Amino acid sequence: MWKDLALHIQREERALYPVLESRLGYEAEPVAVMRKEHRQLMGCLSAVKSEISQMRQNLESFKTWGLSSKVQELRAGLSDHVSREERVLFWLAELHLSEIDRRKVSFELLQADRLLLPRKPEVPPPERRRP
Repeated sequence: MWKDLALHIQREERALYPVLESRLGYEAEPVAVMRKEHRQLMGCLSAVKSEISQMRQNLESFKTWGLSSKVQELRAGLSDHVSREERVLFWLAELHLSEIDRRKVSFELLQADRLLLPRKPEVPPPERRRP
C-alpha cells in the first residue's frame, strides 16, 4: 500500500501538477491543496506503519484501537482526496489543458511509470535448436 500510494503521488506531482499549475497561474490554489493533502496522506500512512511496528515490537496485537484509529484517518483522507481530485482537479484539467497539454501529461505519466516502477527481469527467449 505504501509503494502504491507513493507511486500515485509521484506520478501526479511529476506529470499533471506542473502542467496544470502553469495553465492555472494565480488560480492554482487547488493544486497546492492537493500537494498538501499528499503530504498529509503520506503522514497518515507512516503513522499506520509505525503503529503496526509498535504492535509487533511490544507483542500487543490484541490492542488494535490505535491502529484502527490511524487506518480510519487514512481511509477518510484518501476518500476526501480522491473525491476532490475527481470533482475539482480533473474538471480544471479538462477546462484548462489543451490537447497538447493532455498528451504531454500522458507521456510524462508513462515516463514516470518507467522510472518509478520496478522492472521485471527480462528473461531471454529459449534457444531454438536447429534440426
